[in-house]
Amino acid sequence: MPKMYPSPVCHAIKAKPGCYIPPKAEEKLGHFRPVSAKVRINELVVKYTEITRKSAELRSMQKVCDEQLGLLFERCEADEMDTDMGRLIKQNEAYYLKLGC
Repeated sequence: MPKMYPSPVCHAIKAKPGCYIPPKAEEKLGHFRPVSAKVRINELVVKYTEITRKSAELRSMQKVCDEQLGLLFERCEADEMDTDMGRLIKQNEAYYLKLGC
């Protein structure tokens, strides 16, 4: 009888930090490609950093739009404006879009 682990869980518990993490099904591309935990962490850190950078850029762009909308609402002396997408409502320094109005 071949020597086998009594359970895959026992093997996972004994795993060391340098062990590999099996890729997700969509990452396999028809074959098994072991990825070390360190490589996967590095990939995720790069992805996380890029998302954080893009998020900061979007917040900055949103702030500029908010300021421009505020100036337009002040100039028109209105709290609501009709747009192609619906009615834009200014309420407590925030903007809400009522779609389809």
